[in-house]
Amino acid sequence: MTAEEAAAGTYKIDDVVLPLPGKGIIYPTHEIGPLYQQRLQEDGIAEVIAEGHRIREYALSGAYRHILARPGDMEWKLIRYNDPQCDLATTDLDRLNKAERPAHNDVESAGSLKALQLAFTLPSSTYATMFLREVMKTSTSASFHRNKEVASGAVKAEEAAAKEVAPEEEAAAQ
Repeated sequence: MTAEEAAAGTYKIDDVVLPLPGKGIIYPTHEIGPLYQQRLQEDGIAEVIAEGHRIREYALSGAYRHILARPGDMEWKLIRYNDPQCDLATTDLDRLNKAERPAHNDVESAGSLKALQLAFTLPSSTYATMFLREVMKTSTSASFHRNKEVASGAVKAEEAAAKEVAPEEEAAAQ
């Protein structure tokens, strides 16, 4: 993008792409390009990416990914209900089993509990969990949710501690 294009507003933030390393990639020519090359050198993979791997399945062709994706077909509904065990939506399995039931048949219009039901589409290679993290402005880490469960009393602190995995053990397991 040129300075003129930026000033004119020719592109929006969701037009911006970054490269995934690979042989067929043209890296940025601004200050980000050398950072990519430096990182590939530090990781010891610059040569393999540039020349291709001798085993074809390990060769990286590269790709470009948008840094931001906007959801499409966005719909939302605020649902009030009283029974925390009631089904708030008809699942795909319900539909396959032809177990259609009226949407929110157990839901009351003035219930004491609230739920936000979202429906949206995303492009391929984007993840609904990341979209929801951004909408809710919360963490998606397991430890964050474990601590919430402990704080709410849903799980005893001792049980959570027993399930806790040290970061080095977690990294080794992956």
